[in-house]
Order: sequence, then C-alpha cells, then structure tokens
Amino acid sequence: MYQNKIVTLGILLEILFMSLSCNNHRENNYERIVSGLKVENYRCDIGEAQTRISNQYNFFFSLINITNRDVIIDSIETSCSCLHVDYSPTVIKGHHNDSIVGRIDLEDIMGNFSRSIYVCLSDGEVMLLRVTGMAK
Repeated sequence: MYQNKIVTLGILLEILFMSLSCNNHRENNYERIVSGLKVENYRCDIGEAQTRISNQYNFFFSLINITNRDVIIDSIETSCSCLHVDYSPTVIKGHHNDSIVGRIDLEDIMGNFSRSIYVCLSDGEVMLLRVTGMAK
C-alpha cells in the first residue's frame, strides 16, 4: 500500500512538471516587438509531451508594452482548435505588462508540432506566437 502511494505521488508530480508553462526553451533570442508590444519568447516549446500521461499542456506568453502609449489587443486567434487561449480584448498601458495564458490539447497530435497564435492589435498589426513541441 505504501509503494502504491509513492507511485501515485510520482505520477502526480510528473503530470505537474509536464504541465508547467514553457520551461523547455531549446534556443534563446526569440524576442519579437510589434507596434511597441514586446514578447521575449514568441516560441513556447513545451518539449516532449508524454500524451499517455496528459493530453493537455499549459503555456503562457509575457507581453510588455515598451512605449508611452496604450497598446490595444482587439482579438486573439489560433491556427488550430487544439489551442485554447484565456484572454479577452484589453488595453496594455504604456510600460505595463500582461500575459496570454492557455493550453494545448494534444489528443489527436503525434510527433513534432507547431501551432500559431495571432495577437491582433488595434492598429492592424498582428503578433505571431508559436507553441511547439513533440507529442509522444
């Protein structure tokens, strides 16, 4: 019985570790600036996703307004119904930050993947973000 609890705890810890957001950036220098809105890592690499353990993985992107003016996000669109973004239209004040939080459902995905998130700004510009990894 004691060993079963240890195994269960180990599985839960692995699920928690795997669901952490974008800690496996394999490369650096993924900075992107669009209309004064900066994201330091526009590519969130979730690494090797063990789909037998969990089909859903969380991600987030930190956005920083590096200007003195407001930056307005009108909408956020995704390239795949597997991406779910928790975000609504908002104004990011000058020199303030915000984040985009979501999850990817890998139930029907195997192998290397790259999915896109389009952050649509009020001035017509679009910031492209990516969620990448390998589903096993």
